Amino acid sequence: MRVFFFLLCCSFGISLNAQQSVRGQVTDADGGIPFAHVVAQSGEMSVCDEEGKFVLQIPDGSTIKLAVSAMGYVTFQGTFDTSEFIRVSLEKVMFALDEVVVTGTMREMSILQSPVKTEVATAALLEAIPSYSVIESISMVNGVQEVVSCGVCGTNDIHINGMEGAYTLVLIDGMPIMSSLASVYGFNGIPTSLIKQVEIVKGPSSTLYGTEAVGGVINIITKKPQDISRLAFGASYSTHDEFNADILAAPQLGDKINFLISGNLFRNEKRLDDNGDNFTDIPLSERYSIFSKLSFDRPQDRKASIAFRYYDEERWGGVM
Repeated sequence: MRVFFFLLCCSFGISLNAQQSVRGQVTDADGGIPFAHVVAQSGEMSVCDEEGKFVLQIPDGSTIKLAVSAMGYVTFQGTFDTSEFIRVSLEKVMFALDEVVVTGTMREMSILQSPVKTEVATAALLEAIPSYSVIESISMVNGVQEVVSCGVCGTNDIHINGMEGAYTLVLIDGMPIMSSLASVYGFNGIPTSLIKQVEIVKGPSSTLYGTEAVGGVINIITKKPQDISRLAFGASYSTHDEFNADILAAPQLGDKINFLISGNLFRNEKRLDDNGDNFTDIPLSERYSIFSKLSFDRPQDRKASIAFRYYDEERWGGVM
């Protein structure tokens, strides 16, 4: 009787641990996706080979629920028949991977191929955020924070991963603004309609850009003159009597010469003291900015450009 009971238990244990092999392939429009992750609902996991093929050991069953993921692709979840060869097709995350960046490697490269992680704030994102300055818009990026460094004059700068603004290098079209106040004034006065994208590299980049890039690099890429309207104007007004106006012109000077010029005016002259402490609640400011860029088409599909920027700002705050 004891022997029979023992054999029955062994037979029952074997049936519980019975496994089956499930095979499949993860692909996209171009073929197999190497090193994609395939995870079963029961917890088993497999990593695809270079052709996107995988083998998964799972408990016996007629169906299986899988979650398939790969860097740069939308995660897929679905239920499959275990008796058939499983085929999963993933879609690329087009809004991120198709962006071409230059900041991480100093040459044009897609985000997918770049060895340096680069965050990109597109023109659509900047225009969707109601703000008077680029610095407020890019503060929506994780790890990038706008910090008001002076409560009297309202001066703000950008901190990357907690490091002060002096350790962040600011570029405009790859050209550095060589000043410890670059993260304070480098972002102001540039209309968002003029910006193609803002590239952000978080972390030390001193090997490529020098000692000012200890905290990171922010590169403002402006649009080409031929990619914008010949004439554009925008203005906004707030309940605090803050007025902001932008004007942009891109006249055609020839077949191989492109030119653009933009101007910005920001003014806030309303003195607020709601708590009655005889101290301004909001700093007053008046800013004028001009930005222009001249581009030339050179032989062998090469280009040259010259840029000019003028910036003048006055701030006031403190005792009424």
